Amino acid sequence: MTIHFLHSNRAEIEFVLIRQQNITYPEHNHVSVYTIVCVLQGCVQLKQNKKNCLYQKNEQFVISPYLPHQLSLEEDASILSICIKTSYLNTDGLNKLAEILQQDFYLLKQQYSIELPSPDILVEKLKEKYPQHLFTKTTDAPITQIRQQIEQTPENILFDWKNLSINQYRFIRLFKKNAGLSPQKFLIQNRVRKAQQLLLNSQLPLTQVAQETGFYDQSHFIRHFKTIMRLTPVQYQQSIKGL
Repeated sequence: MTIHFLHSNRAEIEFVLIRQQNITYPEHNHVSVYTIVCVLQGCVQLKQNKKNCLYQKNEQFVISPYLPHQLSLEEDASILSICIKTSYLNTDGLNKLAEILQQDFYLLKQQYSIELPSPDILVEKLKEKYPQHLFTKTTDAPITQIRQQIEQTPENILFDWKNLSINQYRFIRLFKKNAGLSPQKFLIQNRVRKAQQLLLNSQLPLTQVAQETGFYDQSHFIRHFKTIMRLTPVQYQQSIKGL
């Protein structure tokens, strides 16, 4: 499987290059990240808001933070996903984005021989979505606080339904409205995301990464990591590179 995780040295931007794959990523969302997907080859099916959209070669689309979606690559598809943190955009990064992408695209074209769209086109597409956050549609402060705790310290969260002040099923419904996913799915996803950061920034053994991200053991960690990332933790580490 050819997947590259490439980190910009200029801004809080990650590029994910997937080449010639037929693969489906199960329903998930991106926390505090806008994602621009460029279809380089084949076609990509995006399922969100109970709708299916098919994108062909040379088309692009934007996925807003917290919006649950499923992505399927078909016909040996190749895509470049540009993942931009909202913290960067919120500090005038949007006005500088085209220039940053221009520099990073030059390196990507050199290293991977791929054709990429104009950064100006991508920035205009992003402006159509920014700022949009699914969770701002709800104002339930306790649910928002729980969501934020999961994002910050997912390893410390255990759902004890007996101690909840509201009905379990009402809580699940309110949480999904707030965060886009069920509490358990959102928790696992954020544990995997924290594991990604540890794998990126440390040399910890997998057993310790599993412990520090709240998984029962190494096999439990690897299974969930591969379900979400479509790579094992070791494969993920091998696919990381700077620009």
